[in-house]
Amino acid sequence: MYVGADASYAAFQTLLISGVHDDNEWLKARHDRGNSMILGEHVHWLAQGFKTTIGEWQPIRVTGLGKAYSESTYSGQFGQRSSRHYTRAEVERACSSGPTDLLVVYEHLDAPGIKNMIYATRPKLILNIAHPNRKKYTEIQHTPVIQLGRRETRLVEWDERLFSFNVLNKSTDIIV
Repeated sequence: MYVGADASYAAFQTLLISGVHDDNEWLKARHDRGNSMILGEHVHWLAQGFKTTIGEWQPIRVTGLGKAYSESTYSGQFGQRSSRHYTRAEVERACSSGPTDLLVVYEHLDAPGIKNMIYATRPKLILNIAHPNRKKYTEIQHTPVIQLGRRETRLVEWDERLFSFNVLNKSTDIIV
C-alpha cells in the first residue's frame, strides 16, 4: 500500500486489505481507535475478518481477509513475523459475521480456512489476488471470482438493487 496522497477527491470507494509488507500494527491500531479510513472518506482499510458496510446511497457489506497463510501462525504458534499472517481466529470471525456482498481475500482460495469462509459468508462476488503457480478461479462455490494480477486494477460497478456487478475496465497502468 502506498500512502502519501490526498484521495479525498476520489468519487469511488477504494478498498484495501493487509498485505505481508504493510505496517499491520499501525493499521490495527487505527481500527482499534475506530478509524478505518486511510487517506480520505472513500479509501477504506478492511480489518481482518470484520464485515464493513460502505457507501450511503447503495451500501454494500464487505468482508476482508488480508495477509498470507502460515501453518505455525494459523495453528496458534506466534513468532516475530506472525503479524504478516492471518490467524484461525480471524477466519472464524469472518465466518461468524454472517452474509456479505463482497469478499476480498489476499491469499489464494485453496489456503486453509478460505473455502470455509466463502461457504459461511455466502458472498455475491469475491476479489482475490492471482497468485503465480496457483489455480485460477472464475467461480468458486457458485460465486463469481475476479482475480487481480500484479499491478492490476479493476473498476467494478455494483448495483445492490439488482445484486449484480459489471467490470468496467482492466488496467495495468498504475502510477506509483
